[in-house]
Amino acid sequence: MEERTQVLFLKRSNFIKFILLLSFFSLSFLGIVYSIARESINYEKDTFIVDQGSSLNSILNKLETKYLRKLALRIYYKLNHQEIIIYGEYVMNDISYIDFFNDLTSGNVFQRRFVINEGMNIYDLKDTISKLDIINDCINFSCLQNKFDFVEGTLYPDTYFYSVNDFLSTILIFSESRMDSFLDNIWKNRVEDENIKSKKDLLILASIIEKESGNEIDKPLISSVFYNRLRNGMRLQADPTIIYGLLPKFSGDIKKADIYDQTNPYNTYVIDDLPPTPIAIPSKTSLIAASQPSETNFLFFVSKGDGSHYFSVTYNEHLSAISEYQ
Repeated sequence: MEERTQVLFLKRSNFIKFILLLSFFSLSFLGIVYSIARESINYEKDTFIVDQGSSLNSILNKLETKYLRKLALRIYYKLNHQEIIIYGEYVMNDISYIDFFNDLTSGNVFQRRFVINEGMNIYDLKDTISKLDIINDCINFSCLQNKFDFVEGTLYPDTYFYSVNDFLSTILIFSESRMDSFLDNIWKNRVEDENIKSKKDLLILASIIEKESGNEIDKPLISSVFYNRLRNGMRLQADPTIIYGLLPKFSGDIKKADIYDQTNPYNTYVIDDLPPTPIAIPSKTSLIAASQPSETNFLFFVSKGDGSHYFSVTYNEHLSAISEYQ
């Protein structure tokens, strides 16, 4: 009986030792796992792109070469994360695997910027888009609604954010809808005038104001000049319209021949009305100025060279201003 008791005691003692030893090695191994997970990732680039459908193994294969380290990181991930991996671009500057895994499962992707500036024309926009790291599924702006039969001036100026795997069409369609909504609102509150018959006309006029103005204060006054000229049957004679018609080959100077060019459909020195399309993306303030011009008798203006303008009622006064400021 005593011998049997001793055998049971030894078995129990050995089992306890085994459990303690197993616990020691398990805790030691987990300590190694968590130690590796806390290390900073050694990656040569500033960002890491996770493609749609990427697995944890495919990601680790790009970041690690040693099997045991990858095994430890897989164990850490399985112990701490049940969420799916979200594809996108992730910042890799001074980041641990713990933080990286948290980003992967929370979708904390790197956001790039795409700025649509007021005053941009279609050529500027195409140049900007060509430099974006984005999926261009809107070649020649084919994704847009194009309700006016032109694209120029129909996008809303703002800063837009995107990730590397995003589609350009998402941004452009959203921008177009914002401009459309803003245009609807100011059209309801416009000063009614027989020369501005539609939202299309308003957008065109606003784009000319945008390119002519050097400051915000002068915009309603510039708008009043164009309204007054249209009411008096005068041509707009806006230099930026000539320039736009010469793009993308404009040399930088308007020549005398350009002013008299009958073949330029944007030449407001020879056409009697507004040009056929906007010449740029107008700002909100230019759109408001186009819808609500100041009440003046001005028919002319000339740049003072400091962003402001001198406004005149008569041609002789205008000539004097030209002599003084140009």
